[in-house]
Amino acid sequence: MSLPKKDVKVYLDPDVHAAFNAISDLERMTMQDLAEKVIRKFVQRRVHEANVLAEKLKSSGINRIRRGSAGIDRDATD
Repeated sequence: MSLPKKDVKVYLDPDVHAAFNAISDLERMTMQDLAEKVIRKFVQRRVHEANVLAEKLKSSGINRIRRGSAGIDRDATD
């Protein structure tokens, strides 16, 4: 049994809304279904990229990068 879907509300400029509506018509989808499809693909890609990066860092022996810039370790100065 799957969990119920959660909702998200977005606000678009009128011209973007009109274009998105036209695109959803061309795709023969509702705006809601198209938005869900686009967001799902975006999230899946970003999570995959994060996992790939984490694996590459792990295989390089990097498991943590300290906060800071210009060689300053903020953990030591906070």
